[in-house]
Order: sequence, then C-alpha cells, then structure tokens
Amino acid sequence: MGGLKVKRLVEYGFYGWAVVSLILMIFPICNYLEFYPAIRNLFLSVESFSCTLLNSTGEEKVRITSTFVVFHNSSFIGLEVFRFNVRIFYEEGVELVSTYLSPPAGKRVLGPYSAMKFLLNITLSDKTLIGDLLPLLKNNEPVEWTIYGSIYLYIFGNPYPQLINLNPVELVYPSSLA
Repeated sequence: MGGLKVKRLVEYGFYGWAVVSLILMIFPICNYLEFYPAIRNLFLSVESFSCTLLNSTGEEKVRITSTFVVFHNSSFIGLEVFRFNVRIFYEEGVELVSTYLSPPAGKRVLGPYSAMKFLLNITLSDKTLIGDLLPLLKNNEPVEWTIYGSIYLYIFGNPYPQLINLNPVELVYPSSLA
C-alpha cells in the first residue's frame, strides 16, 4: 500500500514538473515565433537631412548632416544593435558616403515597438567625390538622394553580429526634408 502512494506521489510530481516546464517555455517559444516578423518589420526613416556647401578657406567642401531612425515594430525581445551602416547616393547612383555609425551611448537594445536614432555629421572635401555635386549645390538645385541602411544585430546571444538590410529611402533635397 505504501509503494502505491510513493508511485502516485512520483506520478503527480512528474505531472507538476511537466506543467511548470510547459508554462516556463511558452514565453520563449512565442518570442522566437516573433523573430522573423520582427526582422521583416525593421525599417529605416530619415528624420532630417541637409547637404550644405562650405567655402570658408577657399576650399569647397560639402557637409551632410542627417538623423536616421530605425524602427522595430514587433513584440520581439532580444535585438541588440552592434552598429548601423549608411550609404548615401545622389542623382544617377553616385555613392557619396559609406560609413558606420554606433548606437547612442548606453543604448544598444532595440526593444519591442521602439526606435533608435543614428546621427551623421560628415564633411567631404575630395573633389573626385563631390565634383559633380558642387554645381548643383551652388545653383541651389534639388538633388535626388537615395539612402541605404543596414543594421548589424546580435541575435540569440550569437557572438557574431548579423547583417540586416533595411528599406531604401529616396528624397529630394532641398524640398523633401529640411
């Protein structure tokens, strides 16, 4: 009779352990199922953009200042940003800028339904790079810009960041954004 009670106690203990384990696994499983939709729903926006002609020392330079925003529109938890890559093209696909930007100090985690801003402030002086752009800026003509962004994320504790390409953004400056 005592052996039957022990057997039943072990059986109920096993059932209790199975129920608790199942409950503890529900959140990570649901979060994992949200991973691929989260990656698909990351998108890039340009909050501000300016391209200015500088001519203070007789040498013509171009300053590009911009704020990029990466939006995370899902409930997935676990996106940690390593860095952001931005490539800026003008007119007929001339690449003007390709650079990496770090996340804001102390903010590496891109939480659910959140956004992260990246600031760019760069001055270009290479005449082979900006030569065709200078006449457009001098005449204050609208320039068509295409901005490509990629974000490097640490995912699932992986020590190597994964590259995620974001949507391209097209704008005309001056006029689209100021």
